[in-house]
Amino acid sequence: MKIIMLGMACVLIVAALGMGIVIGRNWDTVKKIESITASAQAYNFLKDNGIQIWGVEGCSWCQKQREEFGEWLDNTIYVNCQESQPILDKCVAFESGTPFWVKDNEVIHAGYIPIDNIKEVLEEKI
Repeated sequence: MKIIMLGMACVLIVAALGMGIVIGRNWDTVKKIESITASAQAYNFLKDNGIQIWGVEGCSWCQKQREEFGEWLDNTIYVNCQESQPILDKCVAFESGTPFWVKDNEVIHAGYIPIDNIKEVLEEKI
């Protein structure tokens, strides 16, 4: 009887571990979908409101901001100051080492913003 109960306990443990793996995989999928959705929403907010991110190569905060957008980042919302001669003299990102958020060539925010907070932070400034 003890052997049967021990065997059943092992089966239950293996089943529970298996479910944990499945749940873990699903959780990773959910987080990835949330990240893609947040990137898309932030992109659309910036594009709809004519807001750009100005940054430079070698700026760790600019890099982090670019990575959060992933495939949604393009030259309509991100401007590399070192590659855009018309705004090179206006680009203050060289001095600070942080991305700048620009609307109509005016800086509306300086610094990194987590992707989930972009609309909240910038909405009050436009």
